[in-house]
Amino acid sequence: MASGDRSVSVVIPTMALLERRQSLLKAVNCIASQEGVHAIPVVVVNGNRFDEQLNEELRGDARIRYLYCNEPSAPEAQLVGRRAVSTPYFAFLDDDDELLPGALLRRIEALEKYPEAAFAVENGYRHQRGQDEAVIDDMEQLNDRPPLESLLETNWMASCSGLFRTVSVGEQFFQNPAPYMEWTYLAFRLSLVFEARFLSSFGYRINVTENSVSSSESYLEGVVDVLTRMLEFDIPHGIAKTLRQKRVAALHNLSVRHLDQGDLRRAWRYHLRSVASLEGLRYLGYSRQFFLPSRLGVDADR
Repeated sequence: MASGDRSVSVVIPTMALLERRQSLLKAVNCIASQEGVHAIPVVVVNGNRFDEQLNEELRGDARIRYLYCNEPSAPEAQLVGRRAVSTPYFAFLDDDDELLPGALLRRIEALEKYPEAAFAVENGYRHQRGQDEAVIDDMEQLNDRPPLESLLETNWMASCSGLFRTVSVGEQFFQNPAPYMEWTYLAFRLSLVFEARFLSSFGYRINVTENSVSSSESYLEGVVDVLTRMLEFDIPHGIAKTLRQKRVAALHNLSVRHLDQGDLRRAWRYHLRSVASLEGLRYLGYSRQFFLPSRLGVDADR
C-alpha cells in the first residue's frame, strides 16, 4: 500500500521535575530522531511542581509542542495531549522511557498494510537491574487470536507500545481513566470495538524503578476497580466469567493481605465480597482462618 501522511504526535506527560531532566530530554530526542516519519513530541507539563528552568527549556525547544495543565495527573495530561492531536497518528511515551529507532515507522507501516486495524502494538523491553527482558514472549502469535481474549492472559498494552489512528481512537477513550492498570483498561475498551495488529519487533524500553506500586494496597484495590468497570460492558459470557474469576482472586488477595497485617475487620469484609458469587466458592474454606484460636485471642494450650 502506498504511504500517506506519516506524521505522528507522541504525547509525553511530565511534571518536569529537575531529577527527570535527563530522561525527559532523552525521551524528546528519541522521538525527534525517528526516521521515515514526521514525529512531533507533545510535552504536557502537569501540576505546579515543575522546575522553572527546565520548563522554560521545554517551551523554547522548537521541536516540541508544549502544553500545560494545572492538575498534577498523568491521565489528565494524556487527555490534554490527545485533544491537541492534529496528525493522522498518535502515541504516548513516559518521561523516563524511550522509543527505539524505527519504532514509529514500523507501526505506521503496519497500519498502512492493515487498514482495518485502528491501532498497532509493538513488543519492547523491560529494563531492570541493568538488563533488558522482552515484555511479551511471542508477540506475533497474538495476531491469530481476538485481542480481547489474549488480553485476559497478558497485558500487551504498555504506555509506549501502541500507535493509534487519530480518526478511529477518539478522546473519549481517555476520559474517566482507571486509577491503576490504566493501559490494560484502555486496551480492553479498544478491543471491544477495534481490530489491532501486533508486531514482534522491539520498539521501546521501559525503565523499571525499584519503587513499584504493583504490590501496594491501593494498587490491589485498583485491580478490583478496573475489573468491576470491565464487567459493566456488554461482553461475551466467557470473557465475563474470566473477569469475575480475576475479580474474586483480587478480593481474596486483599483479604489475605489484611489478615496477615492483623486487620481482621477489613480482611473479613474482603473475604465476604470474594465468596459472594459462584466464582468465589473456591475460597469458602479460607473462612476457617478467621476462627483459629490465634485470631480469636484464645490460648490454644488450654
